[in-house]
Amino acid sequence: MVIIDLERIEIGFKSTPEYYHQEVDGRKNNTVRKIDLEDSRFPTLLLMEQHNSFGFIKITLTEQCQGQDVTFKRRIQNVSVWNDLMIITWKHDGGKK
Repeated sequence: MVIIDLERIEIGFKSTPEYYHQEVDGRKNNTVRKIDLEDSRFPTLLLMEQHNSFGFIKITLTEQCQGQDVTFKRRIQNVSVWNDLMIITWKHDGGKK
């Protein structure tokens, strides 16, 4: 039997400048994505939701800044499914990154 520590898993998504700045400063603490079960992130997120055991989301700005990736990481707080969409909500910790 394989035991997976869901609380240590980090799942990454990209965000556009329009949303990234609102996400990093806490004005927008969620992302909505079309579910693709061929993409391993979504079955993992569903497992987190089923077991009420959440890892981290890592959001990366689609544009690099001075040749470097711009990212932040937050603890996932909730995963909700509506039709073919997944709403991933994280806890804003007040930090900038």
